[in-house]
Amino acid sequence: MMNSKSGIYKILNKINNKFYIGSAKNIFGRWNNHKKELNGNYHKNRYLQRSWNKYGETNFDFIIVEYVEDINNLIIREQYYLDSTNSYNKNVGYNISPTAGSTLGVKYNDEAKNKISKTHKGKKISQKQRLEHSKRMKGKNNPFYGKKHSEETKLKMSLNHADLRGEKSGNAKLKISDVLKIREMYSSGNYLQKDLVKVFNINQRSISNIIRYKTWKNC
Repeated sequence: MMNSKSGIYKILNKINNKFYIGSAKNIFGRWNNHKKELNGNYHKNRYLQRSWNKYGETNFDFIIVEYVEDINNLIIREQYYLDSTNSYNKNVGYNISPTAGSTLGVKYNDEAKNKISKTHKGKKISQKQRLEHSKRMKGKNNPFYGKKHSEETKLKMSLNHADLRGEKSGNAKLKISDVLKIREMYSSGNYLQKDLVKVFNINQRSISNIIRYKTWKNC
């Protein structure tokens, strides 16, 4: 049925031509959820929400970019369109994170995760992106709050202290890079804890502890 097709979609502002790229296993169901959250003024993406409030629902179009038969390829195709359109550039689109993630209610296989990881290997993060991420991460729950450290310094500190209830524990399923990605995705405001549970295949309590720095404290 048409209404249950999976794929990539675009939410386009007809006034300024800015857009949001997303993926879903049920595209039209996802669009209905977007409208419900936007009209209720509680959408997770604050940039899209502000624009929706300013221009109104009638000035937005919902566009199907591509149908994707295999849902395990959704995140890969979403990443392709994020990169090719640069929709996470504030001058271009509304996406907050440059990395495709899951709000789809599906688990991605290791092949899909590896492909998306390879896509970003070697990519350089701009100074602007670093500063924006730094601002988002400031707060009482951040062990680096009030201190100025480069991203390189933070990573070295993480590696030096990885054994503190972290990667070297016997039951650890995550790597340091996973922990940093969890915090980055959550701090973007574009992902709920339940979304991260599905992407990283760990329970919500573990996600919560990572976000609140109860575990992996020095990452």
